[in-house]
Amino acid sequence: LVYIVSSVFFPIWWFQGFEEMRFASFLTVVARALMLGFLLLWVDGPQDVVLAVLLQAAPAMLAGILWWTSGLGVARPLWVKPTQAEIVTSLRASWPLFLSSVATNLFTTSTTVLLGFFAPAAQVGYFAAANKLTYTVQGLIGPLVHATYPRIAKLAAEDRPAAMALIRKAATMQIGLGLAMTAVLVGGAPWLVPLLLGKGMADAVPALWWLGPVVLAGAVNYVVGLQTLLPFGEERYYSRVLVVAGILNVALLLLLLPLLGQLLLFGLH
Repeated sequence: LVYIVSSVFFPIWWFQGFEEMRFASFLTVVARALMLGFLLLWVDGPQDVVLAVLLQAAPAMLAGILWWTSGLGVARPLWVKPTQAEIVTSLRASWPLFLSSVATNLFTTSTTVLLGFFAPAAQVGYFAAANKLTYTVQGLIGPLVHATYPRIAKLAAEDRPAAMALIRKAATMQIGLGLAMTAVLVGGAPWLVPLLLGKGMADAVPALWWLGPVVLAGAVNYVVGLQTLLPFGEERYYSRVLVVAGILNVALLLLLLPLLGQLLLFGLH
């Protein structure tokens, strides 16, 4: 709920619509830098979980306050109370995107949850740590997507050849970056894991070897899904693909994890 409030204070979509991401990025970086010091200073253990959540949501709140009060950047949106009919229409139009977001969790966070039913806690911890590191690195591609998506969407409605040309440029940049980061994760896993996760997490290295290519796959997904299918009005197809992928992931996990657990138990005996 705190994150929802912070997203209202600092609506990234508003900056995307005006293609003014530089100012939004500047405010975000400044706010995160300010809050990081408090996070490191005040959060010492599990008893500080509430404070940790508030401090991690605070950068967007702070960036929003700076934007609303400074008068800099794009014009502020007017406060307009939507009608019930407008809310229903918006929910109906965006339902495929909501569905795709939910489906994405079926092959991201749900994997760790399901693994916890069949694997020892330590093994789940190693996987979760490697998984978190992988998706954190993949998130570095996000700013490129946020910067190009509004322009691609506009061109898709007005000049499709120009939109495809921009998509090809974005694909070259993002897939190249994804390939490079995958190589760094896989090749540098024995050094990155102790450095970023701690010396006691060495057993997470094999998990990172397997998960590293997810960064490259994510870069391809951004191009094909968010930057091509959505701007060209294929959001229903996009959501169906993600739903099928999520269901397939859960089904394979439920099928294979018990079998692997039995094999592991047999090997220990």
